Amino acid sequence: MKTKEQIKLVKIAGAVLSLCLLIAAIPSECISRQGSEKMTLNNAINIALENNYTIRAQKEKLTASDWSVKSAYSEYLPKVSWNQRLTRVDDTSVRYANFAIDGVKQIPGMEDVEIPPALFKDTHASSVGVTMPLFTGGMLKSSLETAKIAKATDELTLNDNENEITLLVTRAFYEYIKAIEFLRVREKALELSRSNLKNVKAKNELGLRPRSDILRWEAQEASDESTVLDAMNGVALSNISLANVMGIPLDENLEVEPYSEEEFNRLIGLYSRAVSDNNTQDLIRMYDTAKQNNPGLQTISLQKELNRSSIKLARSQFFPQINLSYNYSWQANDTPNLDGYKSWDATVNVTYSLFNGFGDYANINRARAELRQAERLEEDYGRTLSVSVFTSYNNLKTALARITLAEKNLIQAMDNMQLIRNRYNLGLASNIDQIDAQVLETTAEVNLISAKYDLLISGAELDRALGAKFLENR
Repeated sequence: MKTKEQIKLVKIAGAVLSLCLLIAAIPSECISRQGSEKMTLNNAINIALENNYTIRAQKEKLTASDWSVKSAYSEYLPKVSWNQRLTRVDDTSVRYANFAIDGVKQIPGMEDVEIPPALFKDTHASSVGVTMPLFTGGMLKSSLETAKIAKATDELTLNDNENEITLLVTRAFYEYIKAIEFLRVREKALELSRSNLKNVKAKNELGLRPRSDILRWEAQEASDESTVLDAMNGVALSNISLANVMGIPLDENLEVEPYSEEEFNRLIGLYSRAVSDNNTQDLIRMYDTAKQNNPGLQTISLQKELNRSSIKLARSQFFPQINLSYNYSWQANDTPNLDGYKSWDATVNVTYSLFNGFGDYANINRARAELRQAERLEEDYGRTLSVSVFTSYNNLKTALARITLAEKNLIQAMDNMQLIRNRYNLGLASNIDQIDAQVLETTAEVNLISAKYDLLISGAELDRALGAKFLENR
């Protein structure tokens, strides 16, 4: 019989084994996410690109386009086919068809002559056929061009979708960090209000401050608590927005790292050196970059090439179609074996359409109209892209200017706060002066945070419009 200690050890071993099995059943991605470092922007973008259904569908479409190109190439190659035919007829037809042969064999001397039946009950016919186009009026070439352009268009569409997802994630990521920073500043202001309230209460007990000062700080504390609640709500909403664009569960709590002061100073320096006072020259240079790299504009340009190819395809219907056909066959008899005499034939087939109800004429004019439509769309997209580049670039410059002003305002607000605090402690400043100084400092800090992350968002929007990294092209 087992002792109590043995039973206890068995239970412990069973519990450990169950725990090990449970851990083994947990998906590896869950373990890695929980034990991983804080989320970075690149990680968020990669997760979003992997989870986005539009991106995944576009990749499948690109695969299909690649096979379409291979299919267009295959049309240049000869087509080889094996033909096997079995024909069964009724007994009466067989008897009538072979009646003459039976009569011939009644002739003296013809009894032993082997005469094949004129018709079999079961007839097997076998042959190999080869067909190959000789001249199609440019139809095969146009079809290949169309397939290649469609593939290139799908590649650009995929690139454009990835750029759009990257912008959405970048914007949501920075908005989330901004909300976290706002909450930090609001919580710091609340702690300061509580500290001042405690200090005023202590001085009130000593008769150094009136009761009205306590009421003012209590009101300020309530106001700061309200702003903290709003900031917490902003963090929660930003977390959901980021999780949504990443394609992960909305209730997942994402941990991100705000940018350090050193990193911000480095980025601000890069952007400051990248812009200049010559706004016109900068915009012209960026317009050229956008025309070369923006996937949306390139897609419309390819659409024009696709329409030109459609015109060639429609024009090919006005030319004759010449095809070569070669057939090698075995004697049709009552066995599927490849025996008996063999024969072959080669045919050059020329087909020229004389009249098809004006369909060819309609197709070529439709393709020409679609080409003109693509040209107008390219002009319109170019104008829209120019506006987007102009707006993003000016938002970037405005954000840089706002950072400079916000830094100055924060320094002034901090100096003013220190001055008012010293004067307040000496009894030379009122309670309202200290509250106003604290609010001014908090507002200045919030404005600086907003300006810094707006700079990063504006840079991402400019990258999206250019189709290339702004800082890397300077």
